[in-house]
Amino acid sequence: MKFHTIQKVLIMNIYLDYNATTPIDRGVLDSMKSYMEGKFGNPSSAHVFGWEAEIALENARQKVAESINANPDEIFFTSGATEANNTVIRWAYEKGIPIITSKIEHKSVLSPVQYLQRKGHDVSLLEVNSEGLPQLPISGLKKGSLLTIMAVNNEVHTVCDLHRMGAFCKKHDLIFHADCSQALGKIEINVKDILIDMLSISGHKIYGPKGIGALFISKKFQKKFSPYLIGGGQERGLRGGTSPVFLCVGLGSACSLVTGNLKEYQELYTHFSHYFIHSLSEKKISYELIGQPIGVRQPGGVSLCITGLNAREWCEKHPEIAISQGSACNSKSGSHVLNELKISQYKINSVIRVSFGKDTKNSEIDMLVNAIHKQVKSMASFTNYKK
Repeated sequence: MKFHTIQKVLIMNIYLDYNATTPIDRGVLDSMKSYMEGKFGNPSSAHVFGWEAEIALENARQKVAESINANPDEIFFTSGATEANNTVIRWAYEKGIPIITSKIEHKSVLSPVQYLQRKGHDVSLLEVNSEGLPQLPISGLKKGSLLTIMAVNNEVHTVCDLHRMGAFCKKHDLIFHADCSQALGKIEINVKDILIDMLSISGHKIYGPKGIGALFISKKFQKKFSPYLIGGGQERGLRGGTSPVFLCVGLGSACSLVTGNLKEYQELYTHFSHYFIHSLSEKKISYELIGQPIGVRQPGGVSLCITGLNAREWCEKHPEIAISQGSACNSKSGSHVLNELKISQYKINSVIRVSFGKDTKNSEIDMLVNAIHKQVKSMASFTNYKK
């Protein structure tokens, strides 16, 4: 039934769920192709094919480093942000380091941290305010603890003040890890200015390929790390396994793309957010923004409760228009983020998440708004009839 539906709507698809994943950019794909075909060498091999692959790998590492103002030898390739986040958390557990995080983190942080908490590890889960900003503790802090926080929340698009977080960690002698998978290419990230110790990114959030990400570890902490995957000593001993050169090249190209066009993309994404909100107002569709105001939150991400909309029913009826009820990771289990923001279940049932990308068109937003308006109008007519 599901595949039948996909075939049925294939021609008229509209994609407005860029926070879940992004389409791979054509230029990024082109940069990868030669390393999927003729340039297939193993970068660990001591011959010309291996040398060619190693050069490509290190060039990609350089590009990733430049995108966050890091040094190339502080970048370690991973399979994605989930592995990068787990690497940091596992390291903290093995070293007996207390962990502090918020209750609305991505599941790749929250799930392993809660698991360790059940095993008796020292874990503190921070409350968040109505905008989704973590409330930093003012007492009881243990020096040397790990604070791991999302730079941008993947559901409600709240942007944390990374500079404030970095200053807080330095003042209280904490280790600062930031999950920046939703932030890179949306806000400026400079690890030296922010005083970040560790940072995670993911390729498929920035028009790159899936299955690749990176972990930044400042030189101060590298010697303290133990390998997450043990094998042939790749990634300077931190992560064993043959490096997927073509994916690493794709990540490097994607990092250059989004940071090189950062201001242009920010303006474009913000335009789409304003256009969407304005279009809802023009149709007299009642809504309530969740999280921070437009212009403060992540550019291009809008999470809102629409009066009279049954979000699940609407999404099921309109699979050709790709939006989310929350995080793609929580599509079956429900949103822990909305629950922690103390949003009522009645409102949660009407929440949608819309996120825009560089290829979005105003006409696509028009089609979304018209489809929402149709159901809201229908529900209003039904309610009036019942009265």
